[in-house]
Amino acid sequence: MGFFNIGIPELILVLTIMLVFLGPDKLRESSRNFARFIRKVVRSETWRNFSVMYHEMKHYPEEIMKEVNLEETMKELNEINARTQAELDRIQNSVRSMPKAVDSDSSESNPSDSDKENTPETKDSL
Repeated sequence: MGFFNIGIPELILVLTIMLVFLGPDKLRESSRNFARFIRKVVRSETWRNFSVMYHEMKHYPEEIMKEVNLEETMKELNEINARTQAELDRIQNSVRSMPKAVDSDSSESNPSDSDKENTPETKDSL
């Protein structure tokens, strides 16, 4: 049933006890009065506020866990961003140094320079 966490077996037990103590005549009158009281309570503004507060409190730990997970995710994303930025900087630095290396490699391997090294005069002077 779920109302006040009372199931069918508990309800039957309560009704049986009421029947024993109140008798059949007073049981009918007491049941009506109890039903009116429950109806007033359930329809009252206080009950609605209590119900809303209960559901908020019930889901509050889940919301906290979501926020904590969100913070951890943001931290991980910031770490990944920092590593990616460092890698990009390293790649840019290596690309910037490549033309210098290519220029120095090309000047060292000029065909005219290599011809001079292979001449017999330079071999003897070494």
